[in-house]
Amino acid sequence: MQLAQGYWYEMGRQLDILCRGHTHYFMHVETGNDAHGIINPSWKGSGDPFLFKNGMAFYPSIGSTKITVETSGKILIDKHILPYSLAPKPKVIDV
Repeated sequence: MQLAQGYWYEMGRQLDILCRGHTHYFMHVETGNDAHGIINPSWKGSGDPFLFKNGMAFYPSIGSTKITVETSGKILIDKHILPYSLAPKPKVIDV
């Protein structure tokens, strides 16, 4: 989140939530001042040519996140990620 400061939003501004999407992996970080950074997965997990173009460095996360902001200002992050054991397995074939 600090890397985006000054580029995507002005310096000195305190964000509550910073989200990025469609990255094929999930990550959630929370700072000591209750700011949240979320990288959302996508729904794509199959082994198509685009996914393998540069080599698959990781197994993709499939799912979504739900963000709830309560009236008290409390932020709740619920992740809904498909377990790797249930995800479709990529197949590498010779062409």
